[in-house]
Amino acid sequence: LMSNIAYHLVCGLRLEKNNARLSSLYAVPDTALAAQVSAFGLLQPLPVWEQNDGRYHLLAGHGYLPVLRLLGEREVFCQVFVASTPLSMLYPLQILHGLSTLATSPVLQAILLEQAQRHLVTTDLLHLLPLMGQKAQAYKIKELTDLLHLQPAVLHALHQGTLATKTARLLSR
Repeated sequence: LMSNIAYHLVCGLRLEKNNARLSSLYAVPDTALAAQVSAFGLLQPLPVWEQNDGRYHLLAGHGYLPVLRLLGEREVFCQVFVASTPLSMLYPLQILHGLSTLATSPVLQAILLEQAQRHLVTTDLLHLLPLMGQKAQAYKIKELTDLLHLQPAVLHALHQGTLATKTARLLSR
C-alpha cells in the first residue's frame, strides 16, 4: 500500500461537480472549522485519489474545501493515492480518513455506500459497514442509501446532527 501513496501540494482541488449531494452539504463554509483552520492550519493532509487525467478525487475532508477557499488557500498539502490504487482499498481508506464525520453523519455514509455499490460486490460492501459503526448486514446498505431519497432540507439536518435518522424516516412518510 505504501507504494501507492505520495505526499505533495495539490493545486485547484475541488468537489466533484457530478456529486450534487456533497456539494449541497458543503455549499457554505463552516465558520467554526474556518476559525480552527485559520488558527492552527490544516492538521492532517487531505486524502485524494489521483486520476489518469492529472486531476484529483477528494476521498474525505469535504468540509475543508469551502473553508480553504474562504481563507484564500490555493494549494493544499494532500495524501495522494496513485491512480492504480484499487477501489476495494480506497473505500475503506475513505471511511477511516473520514471517521470524525462519517461516524456521525448517516448522509455521508449513504453517499459513500451509493458510490461503492457501483464498483464493489455485496460482500465487499458488507465489510465497509463495521468501519462505519454499522452492522454488517445487507438490509443496512438499503436502509442507509434509502436516506438519499429524503428532501434536501431533511438531508442537511440529518447531516448536521440536528435531526435523528428515525425522525427523518418518519418525516418522509
